[in-house]
Amino acid sequence: MEFKLVNLKQVKDYQDWLHQLGHLMTKEPDLQNELIQQLVGREQVGSTIIDPGIMMPHIINENLFDHVVIVSHLQTSLKLADQNVTTAVILLMRTIDAQIDSFMKALISDDHLQRLKDPTIQLVQIKAMFRQE
Repeated sequence: MEFKLVNLKQVKDYQDWLHQLGHLMTKEPDLQNELIQQLVGREQVGSTIIDPGIMMPHIINENLFDHVVIVSHLQTSLKLADQNVTTAVILLMRTIDAQIDSFMKALISDDHLQRLKDPTIQLVQIKAMFRQE
């Protein structure tokens, strides 16, 4: 599982947020577009907000080389599903397996959610939270 962390200053909307993160999802432009469209489609099915201020858009795509987790913080909140969101934990899964199951169980901990919302969190701290060092 690959973890990435990014802080963004200006985002117009959810799609812009995803496009700004596209290069972190994969280096392949066609796959980037496919992943972005899947994430947008997932959000249209139902809100991915898992706690006030934090969302977890997630998809499965077998074209991925490995699972990718991107933690993204916004300097200014974005209005989604009538809530202000400043943090996204984007989960790109190659498939569902024991590693993903373990990650998801750890993620729902209130302590983990609060720590992930902190814009000063470091990548090494995120990896340690999920025993990925």
